[in-house]
Amino acid sequence: MSEQKNKAVVGIDLGTATCATSVVTKTGLAKSVVFGEGSTMLRSIVYFQDAETPIVGQEAENLLLLDPSGGVRHWKRKMGSDEVLFHAKSGKEFRAEDLATLFLQQCKHAA
Repeated sequence: MSEQKNKAVVGIDLGTATCATSVVTKTGLAKSVVFGEGSTMLRSIVYFQDAETPIVGQEAENLLLLDPSGGVRHWKRKMGSDEVLFHAKSGKEFRAEDLATLFLQQCKHAA
């Protein structure tokens, strides 16, 4: 008999301007994730302090106001395009799909 690992079922609504994340509870009900900002909606903004650990959401928006070259907003509108939307100081390039991957990792981590 194999052991089953406890894995969370996570649902993510990757909207154009915001994102919502829910987890299925042990009772089978969906529960919205409350992000560090205290909201169940996460702003779809990515800010890079470095290429490895992006900041997303309201904190990213606040930082982007101080340093507009440090991040990206409205990137979901470019999904499916090969356009490079952000050049990190390390030289790494990010397209919309790359940003989506980073963003979704942050959403999943919050769950």
